[in-house]
Amino acid sequence: MKKAHKYKKKNLEVCCPYNPNHLMPFSQLWFHLSSGCEDKQKFGHLYQICPYNSLHILQKEHYEDHIKNCQKKIDVDDDLLKQMSNVAQEQFVEENQFQDQFISRNCNNKYKKYY
Repeated sequence: MKKAHKYKKKNLEVCCPYNPNHLMPFSQLWFHLSSGCEDKQKFGHLYQICPYNSLHILQKEHYEDHIKNCQKKIDVDDDLLKQMSNVAQEQFVEENQFQDQFISRNCNNKYKKYY
């Protein structure tokens, strides 16, 4: 008899955001929302989808508050800030290397005579 891995993620049962009577394992939610939910076609105009996580489906009146506080947004913003910081650092290093090379070349050629 195999022993279940103690860290195995449980496949929790969740309900469809458009119809709470639609119950399914979490692993099937995305498929259900993308292809099988008839209530999405009927009531979808009452909801908005978070731009940071497509499984965050909210009623329009709660959308603005969610966008301000969405954890995925914070993660995306942090990643973007880190990427921008890395690019700026690389550009700074390259610029310093170029300046050092330019100065060393010009200092070596300072006393050469050109005829």
